[in-house]
Amino acid sequence: MPKVIPEYKEEAKKRIIEVSLEVFCKKGYQATKMVDIASELGISKGAIYTYFKNKSDLFTQTAQYYRQNFENEMNERSKLLEDRDFFDLIFDYFAEYQKLGYVLTFEIMNLSVNDEELKAFIINDGKKDREYFLQYLTHLREEGKIREDIDVEELCDHINVLFYGLYLWMFLELDLDKAKKIWDNAIKNYR
Repeated sequence: MPKVIPEYKEEAKKRIIEVSLEVFCKKGYQATKMVDIASELGISKGAIYTYFKNKSDLFTQTAQYYRQNFENEMNERSKLLEDRDFFDLIFDYFAEYQKLGYVLTFEIMNLSVNDEELKAFIINDGKKDREYFLQYLTHLREEGKIREDIDVEELCDHINVLFYGLYLWMFLELDLDKAKKIWDNAIKNYR
């Protein structure tokens, strides 16, 4: 039997994850079938099971991959903050995030009410969000990109609440300019 080159295997797994995110966002978690993802990739459903135990495993690894990309992207963007306001950078990320759509986020929240494993995943994911942002904000304060007198834990919590609140608001209103005004008003004391 021919051996698979490790780099190919990692690239194939990455491609499955990237396409699965698109399909999950478009169709939702429950409506997405492994065959949908395989069809989108032009591979057999069995090929996906080479890398993932089941749909839940694929979803979890997709979320972890997306989290890592988010953290890498934020770290890269913070290097480019020279003349940009940190809070504008965060809002721009929010604007990009909401383009993924709302189906998957709201469905996962709904499903987690009765699924303890999914609920634990969401809670853990939220804790990782907060932990990352706390480290990120602390680093920015140390670099002088955020005022020294700001309580980074409080700011971290405000950003998270604003992010999720604006996400729901955007679902209802779909007005990015108005969302930006709400954001600017809410964080003006931190500038």
